[in-house]
Amino acid sequence: MSDVFDPDGSTAYPPAAPVNPPRRAFRRILLTVVGLVVVIVVAFVVLILWPNPTVPADQPNMTPVATGTNNDWLSFDDFVPGTAIATDSVDATTGEVDSHECTLAFLGRDATDTAIAFTAGHCRKEGFGDRPYFTRATDPDTHVELGEFTTSQTGAEPSKVVQTGKDDWADFAVIAVDPDLAEDVSPNARIAGVYRVTKVLDHHYLLNNNVTLCKFGFVSGETCGKVEVVTGTQVQADVYSAEGDSGSPAYVKLGNDEVAAVGILRGSPEGEDDYSEFTLIAPVLDATRTTLVCDPACETGQAN
Repeated sequence: MSDVFDPDGSTAYPPAAPVNPPRRAFRRILLTVVGLVVVIVVAFVVLILWPNPTVPADQPNMTPVATGTNNDWLSFDDFVPGTAIATDSVDATTGEVDSHECTLAFLGRDATDTAIAFTAGHCRKEGFGDRPYFTRATDPDTHVELGEFTTSQTGAEPSKVVQTGKDDWADFAVIAVDPDLAEDVSPNARIAGVYRVTKVLDHHYLLNNNVTLCKFGFVSGETCGKVEVVTGTQVQADVYSAEGDSGSPAYVKLGNDEVAAVGILRGSPEGEDDYSEFTLIAPVLDATRTTLVCDPACETGQAN
């Protein structure tokens, strides 16, 4: 815009600044407010509602436990999740003893406050008795009876206890801990004597979060991998396991030696040791009216 002159042409004035109409100014204010609202909503969704990022196996302040092992048997100071358990079958003719070995999963209590333990359902094998035993590291040659199998279910028994439907399965067993060992259940509840169970994760959490699942078995120790399949009663993951690891506790690391309980190792498909199947513990607890020994008391669902 050119300068403005007086009528006599002697004095020049700068052009007047353009003035926005009131409607245009209101529109700009409205767009600014809308933009701020959009930013706030997006931030809320990302931080609060959006699934958590992948939970890695290496969380801060986690004490290392044995990994990549190939044990024939594993004992701790006492029975803890991850210790070796077994039942025996004795040939009546030859006296030969055949052992069926598994891994102890979690410790807990039933509706009557009876001390219990969990392992895989197929660890309760016909002809091998119903009283699994363990050994203590200080006396590895002495078998100590842990208790007696009570409730159990395998993949061949759909909906026996846990309602699975025809296309799903659950594989778990409950052991009633002997009364003389019952008072040791709470102090022995740490996985491998190290990790405190503080939560129980259900299938809803696993479906909506990319988590790294770990297990501790007496044969191969701790192995971890990505979750691949989740149903209402099972989870499958890229986790190595070996024969004898059946019953291993499966968990998600939370940091500071805390873990969230997820399930019980069933095993691996034939020839696929790097891929393992687990029974989710949450529906087992619901169906059997039992709880895990946690520190503090367990919450089911979210990891944080």
